Amino acid sequence: MALLDLEKAYDTVWITGLLYKLIAPKLPEYLRFVLRSYLEGRTYTVHIKDSQSTPVHPSAGLPQGAVLSTTLFTLYIADIPHPPDIQLALYADIAILAQSWRPDTIAHRLTSAMSQLFRYINKWKLKVNIAKTELILFTKSRPLIPQPLQCQNDFIPWSSDVKYLGLTLDTKLLFTKHVKSVVHKAMGTFLKIFPLLPETPR
Repeated sequence: MALLDLEKAYDTVWITGLLYKLIAPKLPEYLRFVLRSYLEGRTYTVHIKDSQSTPVHPSAGLPQGAVLSTTLFTLYIADIPHPPDIQLALYADIAILAQSWRPDTIAHRLTSAMSQLFRYINKWKLKVNIAKTELILFTKSRPLIPQPLQCQNDFIPWSSDVKYLGLTLDTKLLFTKHVKSVVHKAMGTFLKIFPLLPETPR
C-alpha cells in the first residue's frame, strides 16, 4: 500500500476547476449558480493589532468548517483515474493498494499508479506532501522488501508501520502497536480524571 497525503486538501481546491467539474453531473443551472456565488467573491484580510492587510481574493480553497465543503471536495476528485490492477481508497489521504505474490510486481504496479495519479494531481492543482508519503508491504511470511520507490524525484522507503485514518497498520496486520497506543492514551486520560472521581464509600 502507498499512502499519498494531499497537502492542505481543502485549501488547494481550484475554484474554476471545481465549477467546471460541476457541469458533468448535469446539476440544474440554478444550483450551479448558487454554488458559484458561494465559492467566488470571497475575500480575507490579516489583522495585527490596529492594522489590517489589503483584502485578498483567493482563487483556490473551500470554506473551512462548512458542511458543504466535504461534498464539494468529493465531487472535485470524483474523476480521479483508477489504474489497472489497483484499488484506491480516496479522500484527503489517497491509499493505493496493489496485490501480488511477487514484491517486484507490487512495486511496479504502485510506481505506475503513482505516476498516473501525479499527472492528475498536477493537472488539477492539488499538492502531495512527499515527506508524508509512505509505503508498506503486508505479508504473513518474512518479506523480501523491494527497493525504495521513486516518487516526484524523491525515493520513498518502505515502512514497518503506517498510520491511515487514525489506525496504525503493521506489516502483518496484527494491530499490536495500535492497541498499545489506544491503551496508553486511555490510561493517560483515566489518570487525569482520577482525582475528580468521587471516593468509594467504605
